Amino acid sequence: MNVLFRAQASRQVVVRAALMFVAVIGLAGCDQMMNDRYSLDMRYPPRSDPVFKEATISGEELQYPDRPGQLPILSLANAEDPENPLFKPAKAGMLLAPSKANAEARKNLNESLEKVFGTPARPKVAPDSELAGTLQAELQLDERTLRRGSRLYRIQCLHCHGLSGDGRGPTAFWVNPHPRDYRQGVFKFTSVTLQQSAQKPRREDLLRTLRQGIDGTSMPSFGTMTEDELQAIVSYVIHLSMRGEVEYQVLVELTQNPSLAKPETSVDEWIAGLARYWLDAQKPENEIIPEPYPFALHPETDAEKVAIRDAVRRGATFFADAQVGCVTCHTDYGRNAKFRYDVWGTLTKPADLTTGIYRGGRRPIDLYYRMHSGINGSGMAAFKDAAVKSGKVKSLWDIVKFVEILPYPAMRNEYGIHID
Repeated sequence: MNVLFRAQASRQVVVRAALMFVAVIGLAGCDQMMNDRYSLDMRYPPRSDPVFKEATISGEELQYPDRPGQLPILSLANAEDPENPLFKPAKAGMLLAPSKANAEARKNLNESLEKVFGTPARPKVAPDSELAGTLQAELQLDERTLRRGSRLYRIQCLHCHGLSGDGRGPTAFWVNPHPRDYRQGVFKFTSVTLQQSAQKPRREDLLRTLRQGIDGTSMPSFGTMTEDELQAIVSYVIHLSMRGEVEYQVLVELTQNPSLAKPETSVDEWIAGLARYWLDAQKPENEIIPEPYPFALHPETDAEKVAIRDAVRRGATFFADAQVGCVTCHTDYGRNAKFRYDVWGTLTKPADLTTGIYRGGRRPIDLYYRMHSGINGSGMAAFKDAAVKSGKVKSLWDIVKFVEILPYPAMRNEYGIHID
């Protein structure tokens, strides 16, 4: 009996281990261990989740972010129900429901999107448009590269960022902050000097995120992958973003104008406009060219040390200015900042700058980019003009230098900065 029981128990252990292994493989994006490609029958799912149309609603009344397994925008959708005790009239109308769009128009939109962007197994980007050649040459959106990127994305990225790039893969609900939803066409960390409304990242910006990961989040570094593999993933992310943003923008039109039954023209117009934005971001003249770094890398003389001290103090003065400075959002240097909704409908709050965790990168140039052009989608404005015009700093490097020393008590004391 004991032998039989042990044999049965052993078989159960083996079966459970096998099931767990299969589950892990499934989460990694593979239906079968040896199959790393999508079925030709698979299609991108039509967007059915709420469309967030404004990011001006403060979350100051909220003391905690979303709970594990929860997405704020879905909770917000429930909060728009007058029967819900969380309902607030000020928030009514901030979401659009794709389900309310004309059924025929939705069908036509889905067909148009597939015609222009293909399927997960055979992705493409507007091959019949006038910009096709330029997009393939300057953004590496040729079909061969996209197919390779799609395969790699399925293996490495899908479990967080989802099949359509919606940021809702099987693991997405359980990590905080949640993975990025590419479908808004918005990327936070860029090095371009365009207005945020037209701001797309350079390919190098997306590559940096892949190589370095994002501190303070579940986004890891993929630095062990080859350069060709990383380039292919970047191309596919651009494809998902363009497809998602075209769908997003046309859905906004359809929900606001239910009588619009043939959205094909809108699809073509949005593709042309978004392609221009992406191409403009790659132009050398639109890259942020920082002022020369004014400080000694290893200050030794008294003059060099005084120059850094004075810059830090100027940066601190600007930061604390209640009219134009950073303290208006980074309350108590971010230690008591309030939650708010960003453009993705997720709950976030300005960074606690005393922790030394900078999601956009910790190099001085990374901080300079954030000061120069802001953080797209988060509500952080660009300071490229306002900072120097305020007369409180000589250049953006003053603010960068202050932010750099802020997490370190010994350095704050050395430069006479007291925050407690």
